[in-house]
Amino acid sequence: MDTTNRTMSGDSRAPEEAEDASREETKPRKARKASSSLRGSNGVRYFLAANDTGNHPSVLLGEEFSSEDEVLVASFQKGLAFYRVETWKARAEKRGRNMVLRKQS
Repeated sequence: MDTTNRTMSGDSRAPEEAEDASREETKPRKARKASSSLRGSNGVRYFLAANDTGNHPSVLLGEEFSSEDEVLVASFQKGLAFYRVETWKARAEKRGRNMVLRKQS
C-alpha cells in the first residue's frame, strides 16, 4: 500500500508509523517460510516467541526480524521473549590420517 492510499483512506499516521502498525498486526511466521532477505550474512536470524506457547514443551517461533535491534524493541513492547538462531553446517576436513568435523556458517 503506498502513501497516497493511506492518506485517502483517512489514515493520518506517518507512513513509517502505519507500516509499523501493520507489521504488528501480522500473524507469526514459521521459520521455514521466512524470507531470505531477513537472514543475516553470518547465518543469524531473530524471532519473537509465539505468544500462544502456554505449556508447550517445544520452542515456537513467531515473527522474524532482520536485526537484533528490531527484535529487542518488539520484545520489550510486546513483553515476549526472543530467540537468536544461528545456522551451521558440518564440514569434514582431513588432517593427516584423521577426519575432523568443523562447523561452517
